Amino acid sequence: MIFLSENLRLLRTANGLTMKELAILIGVQPSAYSNYESSVSNPNYDILGRICKILGVSADTILYTQMNDSDIEKTATTTPKSTPKPTPKQPEGLESSRDPATVEYQYHLRLLEAKDAVIAAKDAVIAAKDEAISALRLALHHAAPTKAKNG
Repeated sequence: MIFLSENLRLLRTANGLTMKELAILIGVQPSAYSNYESSVSNPNYDILGRICKILGVSADTILYTQMNDSDIEKTATTTPKSTPKPTPKQPEGLESSRDPATVEYQYHLRLLEAKDAVIAAKDAVIAAKDEAISALRLALHHAAPTKAKNG
């Protein structure tokens, strides 16, 4: 039996994260993450790997182990004090901030940068297409037979 949705909620709250914060950390929309916790949909393998890395558990544990609050508390209390509690990792390029407004701003900033890169790539494709069309027209013009005027 798969216990993904229940374990996601338990592990997320044990790590002190909101749904929105964890969604941003794994690179999905908050509504998509909410669907994972409510069993509406499941994350793909890539996203599941990111979730496991951030929450500090294996995919096998998060999927197939029925966890409860006391299991997570036992894990926290049996962890030696010299071992720091795993903290969620920020995606590359984001500053370490727990302030949701800052994280959201940085997330949207990355989206805008990605959008600008897509627009630049689109412009380059359009320019290459226009150049190819011009070269084709020129080749067709030189290859077309000329008609002599009668008259």
